[in-house]
Amino acid sequence: METALTPKPSLRLRLTVLTIWFVPIGLASLSWEERPLALLVPLLFTGTYRTARIVEDRFEVQLRVLFVPLKPKTCKLQHVGHIATEFKEEGAGWGTLVLFGPLQWVSCWVLDRVLPAFGGPLQLWLVTAKGRELLAWRGFSDEHYEHNLELLKSRTGVGVQRR
Repeated sequence: METALTPKPSLRLRLTVLTIWFVPIGLASLSWEERPLALLVPLLFTGTYRTARIVEDRFEVQLRVLFVPLKPKTCKLQHVGHIATEFKEEGAGWGTLVLFGPLQWVSCWVLDRVLPAFGGPLQLWLVTAKGRELLAWRGFSDEHYEHNLELLKSRTGVGVQRR
């Protein structure tokens, strides 16, 4: 039985955004040396994301870079000592707004929510009895945070510690 933590990354949304970004690059008058770099940046933004799921008695998190899956990190649920929660305010703030202007600030805010690679101030960590920490979920949504916290608590049977 497999249970994914919410929200699951939307491949359709990522490919739609990637296509929208590729249109101006295709129309731009770039040299053949500049075009690969121009294509790499949108690929990095849209193709870098993390998936997390519970498979039977094991928690698995996998990072994808440029849509290529890297080696997953796993943890047996019975080895989890506690769930750590953390809130870190990150992302585009006043510094971005003052230095780069409102368009950059809005772009950063939208990208962090639509195509989060690692973003979000709300974090859930699984901490094993030996002290190993594994990032289980990170995001912006209070609803997803509460859902994932309850899911992890019910599947591990351990307590929660705030950082």
